[in-house]
Amino acid sequence: MSVTQLCYRSRIHWPALRHSLDEEVERSLTRIRRINSMAGVTGALILTDNHVFQLLEGPWPSVKRTFECVLEDRRHSDLTVLSNEEQDFRLFHNCWMHFCDLREEADSHYPSFSAISLPILTAPAVKR
Repeated sequence: MSVTQLCYRSRIHWPALRHSLDEEVERSLTRIRRINSMAGVTGALILTDNHVFQLLEGPWPSVKRTFECVLEDRRHSDLTVLSNEEQDFRLFHNCWMHFCDLREEADSHYPSFSAISLPILTAPAVKR
């Protein structure tokens, strides 16, 4: 059985945040994980100083609905879809939303992953 994997990058739109970034992330992860568990969507959310990078995976209708919510979220700007394809298996099986903090103070915790991800995260954006 195949699953859709959709990966995007967006810039954090600071004026749209109502709380500190840490609080926004915590609130969002709680909500995302609850909704994803009901929709069958798994994936990962990576945070850098100015960007969010997210992989969504699951049945196409659920991934599509989730991504439509992202598109409506004013906390995102300069959103770029990096990939959208069918795969034979999930990368984050049974993980409703893995979280990885790659902000400056967190770089020492993920040095090899940070070196791989940052070129992707700084690719030119497509305006939405």
